[in-house]
Amino acid sequence: MSALVNAIVMLGMLVVVPAGLRLTEQPELERIRRHWPLFAAPGALALWLPRGATAT
Repeated sequence: MSALVNAIVMLGMLVVVPAGLRLTEQPELERIRRHWPLFAAPGALALWLPRGATAT
C-alpha cells in the first residue's frame, strides 16, 4: 500500500502540478514552471528512500 501511495504522490509532483501550472497561463509563474523539475525530482526520490537524514 505504501508503494502505491508513493507512486501517486510522485505522479502528482512530476506530472499533475506542472500541468496545472501550465494551465494557469500566468506570466509571473513562468520562472516556477521552468524550475519545477529541479525541485520535484529530489522530492520524488525522497519518497522512495528509507526514512532518515538522507530522505530529509
